[in-house]
Amino acid sequence: MNSIHHQKIIDTHIHLWDLQKHSYDWIKSASVEKLKENYVLENFLQDSNSLNVEKAVHVQAEINTNLNIQETKWLQSIADNNTKGIPNAIIGFVDLTHDNVEEELEQHMQFLNFRGIRQILKYENKKENNEPNLLKNEKWNHNLKFLEKKNLSFDLLIFYHQYKQAASVIAGYPQLHFVINHTLWPQDVSDENFVLWKNSINILSSFENVSIKLSGFGERDSNWELENIKGFVNYAIEKFGID
Repeated sequence: MNSIHHQKIIDTHIHLWDLQKHSYDWIKSASVEKLKENYVLENFLQDSNSLNVEKAVHVQAEINTNLNIQETKWLQSIADNNTKGIPNAIIGFVDLTHDNVEEELEQHMQFLNFRGIRQILKYENKKENNEPNLLKNEKWNHNLKFLEKKNLSFDLLIFYHQYKQAASVIAGYPQLHFVINHTLWPQDVSDENFVLWKNSINILSSFENVSIKLSGFGERDSNWELENIKGFVNYAIEKFGID
């Protein structure tokens, strides 16, 4: 078997940012100082140079929302000027509660590598009453039709406790490709959490128009190690397959 260093890899979830060119309020207020440094294509290529990364998907990096079209334009210019064409696919941002969703999507679509959008939907279970729940927002749900119409995808960033609401939305758009981010974000590595997470995976993997990214491990707890994530990875692959 080939070493991981020789296997062809598509990195399905990267973020780039240039703090001199664009504004990211969340980075300015971040508690992790390392985030307050530029992370551009050269940094990504250096970090991945021991691996055979052939392609990469850029997911919107929470740039200030008035700059979301500018982000896609910037990323396309990067792709057009490197031999690998990275980012080979661009997942941008559109607020689906807006009135001009179709127009915003068309602005993104003028850039060749644009493939879909992500709008973060996650909320902590205990804070549901204090945060907007877009999965229950009628206008947001209605505007998903424009993604389906234009054969674009939606990156689904939720916590596993939101699976019932997500399943209800997904069922209404059988021709729209939903991509679960960060392996449905397991909360911890306890046996109890693993069972709850698996139950959510069982439901969401039953939809033919849903796929999942194996990513996000350690983001909620940097102490996770290989043994901690192995069960999540193996079960996600078992339920969703490798296509």
